Amino acid sequence: PIVKTLYDPSKRFLAYKRRTIMHHRKDEELRILACIHRHDNVLAIMNLLAASNPTKASPINLVVLQLIKLVGRSSSLLVAHVPRKMLSHHSTQTEKIFNSFNKFEDVYKGKVTLHSYKGISPYATMHNDVCYLALEKRTTFIIIPFHKQWILGGTTESSFAFKQLNKNVLEKAPCSVGVLIDRGNQKMFWCGFKKGSIYQVAMLFFGGADDREALSYARRMLDQPYVHITLFHFSSPTEIVGGTERSKMLDTQILSEFRLKAFRNERVSYKEEMVMDGKDVLSVIEYMESCYDLVMVGRKHADSKLMSEIGKWKHGELGIIGEILASLNIGAKTSILVVQQQTRFWGSRDPEESTHLRKEDI
Repeated sequence: PIVKTLYDPSKRFLAYKRRTIMHHRKDEELRILACIHRHDNVLAIMNLLAASNPTKASPINLVVLQLIKLVGRSSSLLVAHVPRKMLSHHSTQTEKIFNSFNKFEDVYKGKVTLHSYKGISPYATMHNDVCYLALEKRTTFIIIPFHKQWILGGTTESSFAFKQLNKNVLEKAPCSVGVLIDRGNQKMFWCGFKKGSIYQVAMLFFGGADDREALSYARRMLDQPYVHITLFHFSSPTEIVGGTERSKMLDTQILSEFRLKAFRNERVSYKEEMVMDGKDVLSVIEYMESCYDLVMVGRKHADSKLMSEIGKWKHGELGIIGEILASLNIGAKTSILVVQQQTRFWGSRDPEESTHLRKEDI
């Protein structure tokens, strides 16, 4: 107990700089770590990656990590996946997962570079593999599946072990994290966009660091010609979210930059949603059109009277708005990405610091 109190092993996962999409230069490769439990997780992640606009000028360096429960071994194992030379009709689930991502890399040749890994460990320490690999590969963004999985008939099956894994990753990750909720009815956008398929994205913006990170991700999608984005900006005569004056200034700055970049872009819509109380916010979310393939929102929102009202309905590891989105039927094909901006790095005292964007990054 004394060692546990005095020694915090998660400190080894601290990054030495900001690793966020918000601070990512548009002419650099974007490093993403995608975590996979089973083959059912693959399609939603590949659709999200395709919407993320990998280009030759700003390619995606993709690390895929399959997380496997440790059975019958004395120690954990993190190894690069070596594909078999001859594929068979009796491929294992692991081979099917990595073969799918190999095809994805082939479609985006020169725009996506793939690295495949297997992490075999107990559920209690599985987050160490995720955080270690993210730190080692200088990852900017981790995508991890939600602990609930939608199955036939609209019901869900939940895993407490995956819930704890996600909680640990969110607490200790050296970069930004996105929890991806997949309802299991995805269309195949990643390879079908060449035939004119459109990927509809809704971005919900209330304010705060996590919403700014989610909006930065949506801003990267603006240049993808097959992605249509609708920005819902929630505002109120009273304080909609708490936070410092600096945080509110940064909210205004990034909203202005997004609107400027989206000016005269027919694929971008902007909706100003004036709300008076928590019920108004719930009404807007409940009556959102069910035409979206992806809904994005930040995980945490600073305390305010309005957020406290909403929190009476739902509160959990996805944050207030994320939990509401996960529980509502906003469309059978709709995925939800709940984004958390990097919370820890060496020398940081204020999570809002060093958040001004350079003009060349916009």
